[in-house]
Amino acid sequence: MKRTGWSYAIGLAAALVMAAVWMVQLPERPSASAAGQAASRDAYSDTRKLVSAAMALMEPSDSGWKLTMKKAGAYAAPYRNAAEIRRFGEAVSARLGWESGGFVSAEPDKIVYRNERETTGGCRDSLLVAGLEHGEGYAILKRECTLRDKEAVQQAAGWQQEVDRQLRGLASAGTWNVMVQGQAGDPAASSQGKPHAERTLSRAAKLLQAEEVERYEDANTLSVSYASRTLRQSVRSAGEDVHLQAAMHWDTAAAHWRLTLGTPVITSEY
Repeated sequence: MKRTGWSYAIGLAAALVMAAVWMVQLPERPSASAAGQAASRDAYSDTRKLVSAAMALMEPSDSGWKLTMKKAGAYAAPYRNAAEIRRFGEAVSARLGWESGGFVSAEPDKIVYRNERETTGGCRDSLLVAGLEHGEGYAILKRECTLRDKEAVQQAAGWQQEVDRQLRGLASAGTWNVMVQGQAGDPAASSQGKPHAERTLSRAAKLLQAEEVERYEDANTLSVSYASRTLRQSVRSAGEDVHLQAAMHWDTAAAHWRLTLGTPVITSEY
């Protein structure tokens, strides 16, 4: 099934809500723990395959490769005030080996804890914990990097494993979202316009054994979601399993096509 325009955007938004399943501070039953470990292994495998495809499809450039990794979802630790949100955020930060010093802001409908750090590898890590009404909330752990070394990009799955190890016992089942962005192929091919974009996405689909599910396009963008036979993590979008999203965007300032690959979807700017 192929869909375009607003139906695609609405379906993707629903998929992202369904992907928010990170439950923290809950006692782990053996079966839940085993399921979480299997999901983590699937995430690491998907990341390695995604990065391998990205390195085959993207050319080195002055701007490098942009790597974005997120672990996000709901949590079920009841809270009563900003102090409890801060304590929880500081506990997560401590597990990650970060310095304390995050800050809390109170807004009409939520209380938010934020902490961040710069890494020696040129990445920025951030943690956001939001407490909503009725004691519900969500947490987002994110790493954003601009890398110019292929080997550094290929270490992405290693960071996922390290985070899951550090949060073991504090976080159970989780869903990772990983994206790689870079210059799409030979700059000379950019003059070929949309046919070049279509060929690049076709190559991505072949490398990741994927079949098109839905698409969106406008004058400067072509975005396609896929079901894949080799990727394991997925979200549901309008009744379909989506394992991969690939987008080509014409960068008018740089005068070349920019490719973004994401598992299971892209949640960053194309």
